[in-house]
Amino acid sequence: MTKDDIYPFFLSVLWAIRGADFLAGLVFIFCSSSLLALQAQEICNNGLDDDLDGFVDFFDPDCACENDNFFGICTPECLYTAGFSDFSIEPQWISSNGNVIPTYNTPLVADIDNDGIPEVITMGGTGYSTLTVRRTSGIRILNGQSGQEELLIPTPFMAWSAPMAIVVGNIDADPEGE
Repeated sequence: MTKDDIYPFFLSVLWAIRGADFLAGLVFIFCSSSLLALQAQEICNNGLDDDLDGFVDFFDPDCACENDNFFGICTPECLYTAGFSDFSIEPQWISSNGNVIPTYNTPLVADIDNDGIPEVITMGGTGYSTLTVRRTSGIRILNGQSGQEELLIPTPFMAWSAPMAIVVGNIDADPEGE
């Protein structure tokens, strides 16, 4: 039953309950239409889909954009898809110093010294063997343009493998990342 079918339904109910029950019919229609008018409202900061429309909080178009949603950005009304030309990937440089990385980590890429050239941050290792304990040989920071080592940060002994994750972030609010 759609919203357009509801009012004719109520009129047919009134017609059916003529006479002394007319007042009861009016009360029934008033209460029923009031319940229909009540719909769940989205509470925009509780992480739930309150109005059951499939959208949670700031992903729901019923919520105003206040820049404090899950991603910290407003949902755009219109998405722009940029066009891309054909490209191919070629190695810019290859490390030849023999320092292996005995972990399953992706190198980080970040401009940590704010010089416009991104650095590549990796973990190196020594003693890579299935029979011996692995040791780290430090966190290496490489120039992203030339591949030259800019800095080696020695790390303590780690049993079996290097640290499993490293991160870069600006924690002291200066222009460079740490």
